[in-house]
Amino acid sequence: MLFTVCYEDWTVVDGVQWGQRPEGETLKRAQEQLKLDFEYLRDSYMSRQGFLRTEAEGTAGRPLLLCFGPRTLRETEDWESMLSTVFPEEATRPLILSLNGKIIPGGRFGWFPLLNRALSLSDIDGFLKNYYLAEAAAARLTIGPIWAGFRDYYVEGSAGKLKSYGHLPEHDGDTLQAAIDRAKIHRPAFVQLCTWNDWQEGTNFEPSKELGYSHLLKIQRDILGEADQAAFESATERYWESQIKMEIAIN
Repeated sequence: MLFTVCYEDWTVVDGVQWGQRPEGETLKRAQEQLKLDFEYLRDSYMSRQGFLRTEAEGTAGRPLLLCFGPRTLRETEDWESMLSTVFPEEATRPLILSLNGKIIPGGRFGWFPLLNRALSLSDIDGFLKNYYLAEAAAARLTIGPIWAGFRDYYVEGSAGKLKSYGHLPEHDGDTLQAAIDRAKIHRPAFVQLCTWNDWQEGTNFEPSKELGYSHLLKIQRDILGEADQAAFESATERYWESQIKMEIAIN
């Protein structure tokens, strides 16, 4: 199994609003923290044999990682300076794919569409098609998005103090199918299952009372060519057994 890291640059310094570029000494601290973070990633993760890479189905080439942003250090020079300092040899320099693909000199990974209005299946397919066509025109490595839906709990969970990000309808499983189908048509080097695997934002692929294992089985069938529900049921059983043992140990 291969693994990678999704880095969040808005944690590099305290006291800066989301999307606001720091200034003066605060900017210097942020830039220095960025370098320290990537030195740690280089020494602790990128040197491992299983770290995801850009070629040969992820097993060869330069290290490949994601940046969920950038949202704080939004100037290309911040990233170019860090990369040339921490990774002086270009062959070992990681390729960083970000949300917009413009600030960091690497590429882009797909995420959710804007959720400020109700999206039809046609809207969803159009968003995916445009994403892949734009990436093909840019002729760069990309990660395609696969998601089942989005339905957050921020308003209800905060008694109205927080706002919702919006809603991506599941369309009875057709949203997931549309994302899978587009990935199969355009064949990106990698795909990402866009999920936090929880119900706070309703992006989960995990089994639920309402949908059972349907999301996981669909992914297995359409991407791997076969589905194995028994394996999921066994994993679920082992999970609950471990939870019971943990509860007994705590009590």
